[in-house]
Amino acid sequence: MTVATVEAPRSVTTPLPKVERPHNGTDVPVRTDTQRFELKYRLDLLTYHRLRCALRPATRHDEFSMRGCNNRYFVRSLYFDTYDYLAYEEKVTGVANRIKCRIRSYWPERDNAAFLKVELKTRVGNLVGKFTERVTLQDYDYFLKRRLWINEPGPVAQEFCRLVLLKDLRPKVLVDYEREALLPLDSSDVRITFDHALRFAIAEDVFPCQAFYQTARPQSIVMEIKTRRDRPRWLERLAETYELTTVPNSKYTWSIEQTQHSLFC
Repeated sequence: MTVATVEAPRSVTTPLPKVERPHNGTDVPVRTDTQRFELKYRLDLLTYHRLRCALRPATRHDEFSMRGCNNRYFVRSLYFDTYDYLAYEEKVTGVANRIKCRIRSYWPERDNAAFLKVELKTRVGNLVGKFTERVTLQDYDYFLKRRLWINEPGPVAQEFCRLVLLKDLRPKVLVDYEREALLPLDSSDVRITFDHALRFAIAEDVFPCQAFYQTARPQSIVMEIKTRRDRPRWLERLAETYELTTVPNSKYTWSIEQTQHSLFC
């Protein structure tokens, strides 16, 4: 079987400039990821276990998965959108010139959180870019109330704030999951992730006092292949063997469609 390719969007946007320097001379760094290709698949449990067995001789867990329970680590994202859900609409209609704004935590409880990440995710043709900056909880609290940063922001947090003010973005929904990340033993430029136990909740805070979560339906495991170059041949053969077909799989659109029922009435 020929593995499906990701459809090229119809227009191109200019990404944020690549910046790799400390945040204002402090120990809170700015980090940007080089643009990459992303392929996404939804797996049932049986296919997941078969793939994991097939991948085991050629991959290892990354350092974050190795630290976690069952070789997984927690991820929570708070997504922002306009009052009329423009980011959602742009995704489902295939607009290429688009960007998603989110704040991410790797801890489910505020008391355990060492930092948060401000993230901008862009699509440029077939390429996906992710631009990330760490912020303190104090910065986050101030931003949520005032929509400004209490300290001098780095370039990613500054652009995040500009977009929030320009588009009047507001927090809309939380997406939680447990990520299992694999790296190839041959050092090829590929990262494979399996996202388990997806759940969604309407929320306006990364750490809401009360959130009513819904388990993602249909229940499935999201597999993502991320690479800056073409997939290695061994990975292509694996995709062919298990008849994997790429699917549009935005966790944000999935969460909106499941939690914001009034939008679709």
